[in-house]
Amino acid sequence: MRRIHTCICSTAHLPTHERAGIDALIARSPRRRGRLIVDHPDLSIEPHQYGFFIHLGVLDDHLERPGTLSPELWRLIAHAHESGATWISFDCDEPPYSEFPIFEDDAH
Repeated sequence: MRRIHTCICSTAHLPTHERAGIDALIARSPRRRGRLIVDHPDLSIEPHQYGFFIHLGVLDDHLERPGTLSPELWRLIAHAHESGATWISFDCDEPPYSEFPIFEDDAH
């Protein structure tokens, strides 16, 4: 058995269009064996009650930011990866950090 490290980040740090796009993907995802299968071209996404997890393996597949990801999300993923994380959880109840931009133009 191995342990993994997860970073938890406020959804307020995601640009509104990106957050809405991921939420829309989750909403229309099919369920297989009790799991939602989120079809994103570059990310492995696992929904949870207050947001979603993103697996940081995207950095193993891409040396540079894919066009499907905003610079803001790429920075958050890279920061979590540099801290030794395997996953980053975006949670609407997590307070924002002053280190990252905040996108407050809608309820998250």
